[in-house]
Amino acid sequence: MASPRVTPKALPLKVYLRRLVWVCLIPSVVTVVGLSLVLAQRLQAEQTAQLGAFARSVAADIDAELLSRIHGLQALAAGAPALDGPPSFAQWHERITAYDATFDAPVLVADANRQTLIHSRRPLGKPMPPVATPKGRSALSDAVATGKPAVGDLVRGAVLQNLMVAVAVPISSGRSELIAMALMPAAQLSSSLAERSLPQGWDVRLVDSVGQVIAPSGQPPSAEPGWAAQPRRVEQTLAHAPWKVQIEVGPVAFYKDRLLLLVLLLAAAAATVAGAVWAARNLAGSLEGSIQRLGQGLQEGDEPDGYSLREGQTLVAELEAAREEMQRLVVARVDAQEHERLRIARELHDTLQQDLAALGLHLKLISGSEKLAPQALKDLCVKASALAHGSIQELDRIVKDLRPWLLEQFGTAQALGQLVDSYRQSTQLQIELELIGSAEALDALPTPVASGVFRVTQECLTNVVKHAQASFVHIVLDHTDLAWVDLQIADDGVGLAPTDHEKPHSMGLRGMAERVAALDGVLEFVSIAQGGTDGGTTIKVKLPIKAG
Repeated sequence: MASPRVTPKALPLKVYLRRLVWVCLIPSVVTVVGLSLVLAQRLQAEQTAQLGAFARSVAADIDAELLSRIHGLQALAAGAPALDGPPSFAQWHERITAYDATFDAPVLVADANRQTLIHSRRPLGKPMPPVATPKGRSALSDAVATGKPAVGDLVRGAVLQNLMVAVAVPISSGRSELIAMALMPAAQLSSSLAERSLPQGWDVRLVDSVGQVIAPSGQPPSAEPGWAAQPRRVEQTLAHAPWKVQIEVGPVAFYKDRLLLLVLLLAAAAATVAGAVWAARNLAGSLEGSIQRLGQGLQEGDEPDGYSLREGQTLVAELEAAREEMQRLVVARVDAQEHERLRIARELHDTLQQDLAALGLHLKLISGSEKLAPQALKDLCVKASALAHGSIQELDRIVKDLRPWLLEQFGTAQALGQLVDSYRQSTQLQIELELIGSAEALDALPTPVASGVFRVTQECLTNVVKHAQASFVHIVLDHTDLAWVDLQIADDGVGLAPTDHEKPHSMGLRGMAERVAALDGVLEFVSIAQGGTDGGTTIKVKLPIKAG
């Protein structure tokens, strides 16, 4: 005995349309999220590089200030008399007093046992305490040990009792192991840092070799509730002192640009999904109501609500055609997305992957640089830097290709002009662009409409170059009626067959139809060559300008 046949349960129209919306939107949402992550990483790298550049600039300025003090002390010691009696002490006191007046920094002369012999701010002959010893590096001890200029860590002065740092230079003439020292008040370095304009949330510090803060600037990053991440820190070591420049940025200040970008993109994606689901629900309700009214009229044999049998059959045929068209557009969108993914993957493989592989090889050679000559190592570093710069430019080009950046930068009128100029320069086409209406009105077009006009024009010019065998293209954009925008693109090429835009592989034409339909516009192909007669092609697009 045969088992009864089970008829599958019909899928409700609302559920079908909702699933259809998700199938169409999920790839786009995933793409938006992926691009937002890539852009966020680029923003982080740029801000880290900005922190490093700022730290190097501060360190270079402090090094230059220290070097000027060292040169000043060396000039002070050059040709100075030997310290062998009261007259020479008086001459030395006069010289260091002049240095003090020039740099606004006390100067002293001490011996290797840290005993102060002369001080620019104390009278001659008055007993003076020994030179104070810092917790970390001592400028006097380093200068005695090495016979070269040295810079010490933060210390409280024995005479003036101020926090300061010392610059020491050995005196070559007269008694051995005598050191001239310039004392720089920490307040001077703090004032120098305070003169720099710092972004909100940045904290810049100058610390010595044991971590003591010599000069702070800005506000230290405060503890931010809900943030487990530590403040972002960049350090730069000075060339002429055992110090470091430290820059710290709190998590919110460092990541706020990335967070704002992610929030905006995710909010846009969520709004798109919500709007599509709402539209699908309303469309399903409208279609179900129409079908129910039609079924009631057919069952009762009369004409309820003004519907006749012939009109009902026509409505059913239109609904079926709309369903088939919707399915065709869904398939076309999926095909277009796959085609775009393949294009991006091919560009990444052909350019960015090759550059990164070469960069990796250069870095591997640099990592084993013990056996390389200095010039060879420098050449490898230059090549690696060029490869990295080229990879960044290539990634920027790919990102810009995914969106009409000309519109964002110049507006509709100028963007179309630059698009046409690029085709004129790269092809033999004569292209005439006619803009009817004010440039201000064109630039004020809503973003979806402006993007649609730009993309349709771009696709038409691409098709003309590839297939039309044309020599002249006339483009007219009319926005005199502020409720509509009309675009007409005509060429003198071989033309299109009436069904060319319906072929499965006509991705460009189908993409234009899908884009115009999404904007509730009308797309029309006219003056199409038929029967082998070359009549050229004219494409007309009419898009509504919706308020809000």
